[in-house]
Amino acid sequence: DVFPPAPRGLLGKALGCAGAMAGAESGSGTSLPSAVPDSNASRVTRLGAAHAALSSPPKPGVDAAANGASDPPDIAAPVKKKGRLGMMVSKTRQSLFSAGIKKQKANKGVNLSLAAVRSADIKRQRQHQRRETVRKFCASIINSTPFSILTTLLTIMALFGEDIRLAGTTKPADSVFNVITGICIVVFSAEIMISSFGKDGYFMGFFFLLDILATATLAFDLTFVADELFNTQGSGADSANVEKAGRTGRAGVRMTRIVRILRLIRIIKLYKAYKSREDTKSRKKTRYRPGKSAGWDDDLDEDDLREEMDRQRAGQDDTGSESRVGKKLSDYITCRIIFLVLLMMYFIPMFQVSDHFSLYSDSANMGADAVNRAWWTYVKECDEKVAYDTELLSYLYFHNPFTVECPAEDGSQKSCPADFLNKPIHVQWERPSNPSPGCDLTPWVTAPPLTKVEQAGVDVNATISHWNALFHQTDWYFDTGDMEQVIYKRMTQPWGPSCFSKDDSLGISLSTDIACPLDDLRWNEYEPVTPVFYTADFQERAGMLIFYFDKRQLTSIEAVLNLCQTLFICMLLAGFTVSLTRGANDLVLNPIERISRKLLVIRDSPMAAIKLGDGAYREEQAALRLEKEQEDKWWTKLWKSKKKQEPMETVILEKTIIKIGGLLALGFGEAGAEIIGENMKGSDTAGVNAMIPGRMVDCIFGYCEIQDFADCTQILQDKVMVFVNQIAEIVHGIVDEYFGAANKNIGEAFLLVWRLVGTDAAERTRMADFSMMSFVKIVAALNKSATLADYREHPGLIMRIPNFRVTLGCALHVGWSIEGAIGSEFKIDASYLSPHVNICSRLGAATKQYLVPLLMSHNVAEMCTPQITQEHLRLVDRVELMGSKSPIGLYTFDMDWRLIEVDERSHSKVTFKRFKMRQHRERVKEQKQTADFSVLDLINTDRDIRVMREPYTRSSDFFDTFDMAYRNYEAGEWELAKEMFEDTKGMLPNRADDGPSTVLLQYIKEHADTSQGGFAAPKWWQGYRLVK
Repeated sequence: DVFPPAPRGLLGKALGCAGAMAGAESGSGTSLPSAVPDSNASRVTRLGAAHAALSSPPKPGVDAAANGASDPPDIAAPVKKKGRLGMMVSKTRQSLFSAGIKKQKANKGVNLSLAAVRSADIKRQRQHQRRETVRKFCASIINSTPFSILTTLLTIMALFGEDIRLAGTTKPADSVFNVITGICIVVFSAEIMISSFGKDGYFMGFFFLLDILATATLAFDLTFVADELFNTQGSGADSANVEKAGRTGRAGVRMTRIVRILRLIRIIKLYKAYKSREDTKSRKKTRYRPGKSAGWDDDLDEDDLREEMDRQRAGQDDTGSESRVGKKLSDYITCRIIFLVLLMMYFIPMFQVSDHFSLYSDSANMGADAVNRAWWTYVKECDEKVAYDTELLSYLYFHNPFTVECPAEDGSQKSCPADFLNKPIHVQWERPSNPSPGCDLTPWVTAPPLTKVEQAGVDVNATISHWNALFHQTDWYFDTGDMEQVIYKRMTQPWGPSCFSKDDSLGISLSTDIACPLDDLRWNEYEPVTPVFYTADFQERAGMLIFYFDKRQLTSIEAVLNLCQTLFICMLLAGFTVSLTRGANDLVLNPIERISRKLLVIRDSPMAAIKLGDGAYREEQAALRLEKEQEDKWWTKLWKSKKKQEPMETVILEKTIIKIGGLLALGFGEAGAEIIGENMKGSDTAGVNAMIPGRMVDCIFGYCEIQDFADCTQILQDKVMVFVNQIAEIVHGIVDEYFGAANKNIGEAFLLVWRLVGTDAAERTRMADFSMMSFVKIVAALNKSATLADYREHPGLIMRIPNFRVTLGCALHVGWSIEGAIGSEFKIDASYLSPHVNICSRLGAATKQYLVPLLMSHNVAEMCTPQITQEHLRLVDRVELMGSKSPIGLYTFDMDWRLIEVDERSHSKVTFKRFKMRQHRERVKEQKQTADFSVLDLINTDRDIRVMREPYTRSSDFFDTFDMAYRNYEAGEWELAKEMFEDTKGMLPNRADDGPSTVLLQYIKEHADTSQGGFAAPKWWQGYRLVK
């Protein structure tokens, strides 16, 4: 008995054993319903049905009969069986029922777990997609041109806005600068947040922290913030508060200058952004285009060569972005430079004595002490105020704010108050808390110094003139200048409440344009000067005189100098960054990035490695030409070393990788491109896996075979390799020009491929035209070559083969093939396996039989442009080849290659000229890719093709007669076909017999049925013949 395969699982095994046991018993059966005889096979069949019923129990509440199924047996209650088979089935049902319940629960739990995991994965994927969308959106904002322009302008404003405000505007303009500063804070804060989402590694990084600090320092440029922090002039008239306010203001100025250094970090960001944009533009300009970027231009001038060398040195000769190593090292160097500059700018002033100690007291403080001592003497003695008035006026004349230019005397410049930047602008008298009784506490000038005036002979009734005569002596070396009349009036009249503290002090303004410094000037544009020698008793009984000086001129000059300092630091920082990174870039980073980009190009397109070699060779030639043009210049002779410098290891490595990539492309060819790419994509292991699975592709296969190769090998001996390579150079070059690829070189034969993967009907037609035209051009080039023409005069070849000429038998066929690696881990070849490849090789061998240089299958001929097929291709036979499932029509492109004249200029090229030929071929390929190019037009206009086809086109009846003869031959009318073939055999002028006519005529003579006295087709004739 033949048993079917046992069901899977425990039940299947049990039922299989039960079926086997049941086969040994006689008369034992089951209660399962069955309509077949009780045999071994029937019992097993019924047990299999029981197993299916047990494995799919009905759901509760569902009527199985409603679905057209019979009621399953009661699983819970075992069915009584006869004999051992029944007992075994009953126990099996009970055990499997309980096991099924547990399995259902376990499966339900597993399904729930899988659903939860799947839901979590989907959720994570959606979150990742949302984050990626946000990141790309933020990156697009950061990299957009409008945003870059905005941040650049605001960065310039943040660096120089405060200095421009202090140097060129007044206090009313502060509100405008506050608005601009607020915009800077908002935009920079938004930039930090957007960069945190749009830039990888930015958040909580070095530049993130510096951007936070730099943006925070902008708060000190807000005038209302600076007033609250550093301006305490209006807090009260107490001398301690005034002195503290002066120190706070000076500290505030130093603090703002220090913190603004942090904003220089934005200069580095602008430089990096600019550098990135320039690199991107350069990469777009130098992106590879066939025949252009890798091309050759003999008219390159010196500027072009310099640009070429600069691109090579800057690492911009290839497409691609900055490498991870370059980015990390660049950021590392930049961070250290920034940190170093910030530390130097912050700590170097701390090592100067003037930053911690005052070197000496200035005239303003000493004069304030003299005035306050004279006032204290007057208050204590309650005597005349002449001494106080004299000291006060002397102090004001020494710092005369109205002297704008120092006079010259005897050719020398005198000293004057114009030499000082700060001028007194306000005088304030602080009221005493316990005034001295009996004294007239009036700080204004109440009586002129009569004694000194009378001695000077000045009219007492004059106004300001007696002051000027007393304190502006022309014979003094220090020329104080004249005081204005308005100051005389203010000094001699009672003072009003001071604007700093109206309740506790009196004061007047010494300026004609500023009424109150607190209201009209910025907090850093004025400074109080208080006496140094005073006591608490003096302050309580007499009060204190405080002088406020105008610092606008000093602040403006400091702002201009600070602006220049910022520019200098920016240039210094950028210069050091560029100079320090340039060495690392030139020696390490740029070569590594170029090597990395070249490896990526080879990985993505292995066949592009040859073009990389062409580009490297072009750069070398550009460097040599530039060096040759520079060697005669005098400055070159000064610094040029006589000793030849050895190339850097990185340069050697780069050139080695280019050579290895080129050798891989040449060795594996287009069929091995996927092998190279797949092995270079994996970075987790250094192992090589060359035996990757093949893939099916559609291709046009070309086959070229050197005729009489065995004789050539025996005669040429060791020079046969040169002979084959000279032919291969022509064949492969023309095939590449017409978008084909050389695949395999097998001694005297070459396998060529035009891949049709991913092409539409129009592109396939174009590729078929290119393949046919490439072989036509190969035949012409072989006969034009002066190098190959030398073999026609070789004595050994002429003796062995009279009238020797290098000839090829070419064939074209189209079909599918398996593209991949063939071999083992010891040696592989990237090639194509297919019966269509074998058919193509057999067509190439058949060219010797038909005496034509080219044969193509009807598949290729029908793929060509219809007008080319109809007008220029000739159907010469229909045959069945070994390996083909159906007959193949044979077409040829008629041409007489013996009419081509030798071109003496085509001798073997040196490397330089070969390089130029490759570049010329790239340009020609680019022209052939245009829609205006037509193979049909090339056939009609090309000089070599017209010369080779001239014998065929001269005879107008040849093609029509041969076509009629072939149709009769195919239809079985061999008698008529024989007569016509005899005509076409010798119809061509100045040429030997037509090959296809000779072959078909010979076949008719050998296989015709002559029993009836003629040449009739045999009975087995089906319109084609078998070719072995």
